[in-house]
Amino acid sequence: KAKEYKNLLDAIKNINEKQQVEFMDKIDRDLIGFSTREGYVGIVFFIYRQGKLLSKRKFVYEIIGDLNEFVGNIILQYYANNIIPKEIDVFNKDLKDYIVTFNENLNVIYVTKGKIFDSSSTILDNSKEALDEHFLTARIDDNKLELLEKLGSILNIKTPYYIELFDNSHLNGTNAIGASVAFINGEPYKKLYRKYNIESFNKNDDLSSMKEILTRRYKRLKEENSRYPDLIILDGGLSQLEIGEEVLKELGIHINICSLFKDNNHHTSGLLNENGEKIDIKNDKPLFFFLTRMQDEVHRFAISTHIKKRSKDMFKSIFDDVKGIGKVKKENLIRRYPTLKDLSFATIEELTQIIPKDAAEKLLEKIKKIS
Repeated sequence: KAKEYKNLLDAIKNINEKQQVEFMDKIDRDLIGFSTREGYVGIVFFIYRQGKLLSKRKFVYEIIGDLNEFVGNIILQYYANNIIPKEIDVFNKDLKDYIVTFNENLNVIYVTKGKIFDSSSTILDNSKEALDEHFLTARIDDNKLELLEKLGSILNIKTPYYIELFDNSHLNGTNAIGASVAFINGEPYKKLYRKYNIESFNKNDDLSSMKEILTRRYKRLKEENSRYPDLIILDGGLSQLEIGEEVLKELGIHINICSLFKDNNHHTSGLLNENGEKIDIKNDKPLFFFLTRMQDEVHRFAISTHIKKRSKDMFKSIFDDVKGIGKVKKENLIRRYPTLKDLSFATIEELTQIIPKDAAEKLLEKIKKIS
């Protein structure tokens, strides 16, 4: 009965939201807001086309480093893979400044008043709900072994006590990485987490990247005669499933494999078994949330690894084009000041112990411009 009332309230709320936030100017725009809790951030995209609310997308990530920079990187990555609207509205000036610094093609507007600003409370509520859902599903106290047995049953395989999941992440093909996570008995096993720098020529091609990381992972396990997982779970529907099966066939090994697929709203809906047959799991809430947690973990690991690599490469590039800083001096500076924050506190006197004064002055000017 409680669930019935909740669904009714949600339906009323959804109708009210649509009535409140339609815009007569008929501009294609996205509204973005976020909120934080216990080291996590919930980010919400309200997708408007022709002034009408088309859909909402929610994401939850563990925060790495500066909050606005982290959220800014998530947004930049989002628009590297999704349609860019005429206008992107945010409610945080620092966030807006960070985004436009790295992509001048995004028309980002910092909103402080008007009807769009009136929607900010609704967006904030939705970002909090995203965090609510994350923490709720993260704490479900199901019998994990029972869920693993159920997963094995619907895939017609033995109980998959050891599962590996894969994802990749990049920004317009730059700093492309692949990542894999492992779950043993339904719990993340971080000793078996792996990250890969993508080496293939076309780093924008997610299927090519997936083929590379699957090949590298299982070719190595085969060479080392190590144990294979009981099940591989991919995240890209039929196309990634076919790539996974192709890799295993080329390597001459057999591992059970399946893929998660999404509905028309880009929400995870079910599983594809090895034959490409769809298995709907949305109505089996315990199993659905169990798999969603695994999916969220590999995505979190992939994107956090990408952001760390991107930040590291950006930091190293700050020394480029500064006359007087060669390879050896660059390595000495990185050893002395391992992060951009450390370097920003350095004085001329300290830097001149490693590099010439002219180089130190130019370096500090570059840091000042990007800080």
